[in-house]
Amino acid sequence: MKEFILFAKKARTSSDFDLLDLKSAGRMDLVCRFISSALCVSNGIRKDLIVYIAMCGAKYPPKIISFYGNEILNFEPDEYEIAKKIKSALKLGENLSLNEEKKSEAGVIIVKKSFEAFIKEKSEKKFLFILILKEEI
Repeated sequence: MKEFILFAKKARTSSDFDLLDLKSAGRMDLVCRFISSALCVSNGIRKDLIVYIAMCGAKYPPKIISFYGNEILNFEPDEYEIAKKIKSALKLGENLSLNEEKKSEAGVIIVKKSFEAFIKEKSEKKFLFILILKEEI
């Protein structure tokens, strides 16, 4: 199983962002494109992949949202639909305590955990890829 982590330092961690203006939500548009590019193939979803989005933006940081390719259902690869899944997970996770996790829907889990703690937890994986979203893009 391959695992990709995107560290999105300024990605909003509350659900109060506009789905029609993802750029102003800490470049949520790029986060959604990353998820789509990582999970989608021409004939479906990569079942051997987990995508983690580590988010540290306003209001309720830190949050990590996980997308499990082997469990996710009704996945549409466009930014708007992915942003709706993120928004739904963030709404559910607004009052999480540290290290608490909740399942938003099939294949989508949110946890309140620091990026550093998460990386330490995942450090023994052989196929772990970490990408960092630069704010000035």
